[in-house]
Amino acid sequence: MNIIIENNKDLRDLTTFKGPVKSRYFAEYASERELLAISRSPEFLNNRVLHIGGGSNLLFLSDYDGLILHSKVKGIKEYKKDDRTVYAIVGAAENWDGFVRWCIDRGLAGVENLALIPGEVGASAVQNIGAYGVEAGDVIHSVECFDILSRKTVTFSKEECRFGYRDSMFKHEGKGRYYVLRVCFKLSPSIGASSLTYGPLKDLKEQLGHTPSIREVADT
Repeated sequence: MNIIIENNKDLRDLTTFKGPVKSRYFAEYASERELLAISRSPEFLNNRVLHIGGGSNLLFLSDYDGLILHSKVKGIKEYKKDDRTVYAIVGAAENWDGFVRWCIDRGLAGVENLALIPGEVGASAVQNIGAYGVEAGDVIHSVECFDILSRKTVTFSKEECRFGYRDSMFKHEGKGRYYVLRVCFKLSPSIGASSLTYGPLKDLKEQLGHTPSIREVADT
């Protein structure tokens, strides 16, 4: 398999700070096979490696003397379990807010409180992003990852991810070992919002004169 590893990659378009810095090596992958090939390359084996997402948490003070990886694993698959549960399996490189809007357009409740959070879906599991009384860990069912040590794909249950406040096992013993490929979310077929206990959402029902929809919560 031919993989492309770039030299002296300009990182300005890969971080929100747009800092004028470069990475010695840079590679993107769109599948497990491509990531496996990269993990066997001398650029990966002989350098420090940093895996990035949307770049909203990164501020480089100088050029990065190593290999930066970025996922291009995209796609959303929807599976209806029953009348109360729908699973959405989402590629790590999907834009987070784009996924939230995808859910709203399909009448799937669970992530509407997390609208407009910057970044990509893969980072939602690593960081356990949260806003307005809801955390990603509340609706994550499982996380599919590539294990750099075994070079195999592994899946972690919600419990195994050990989600805490802006925290998960991916920030501790899993850091640098597991690269998120896809995240499976457990959602509810409903246009009615259910998490209205935080901040300005407390009064939203009274302001609107009806139970807010998931779209109204996201817009708020």
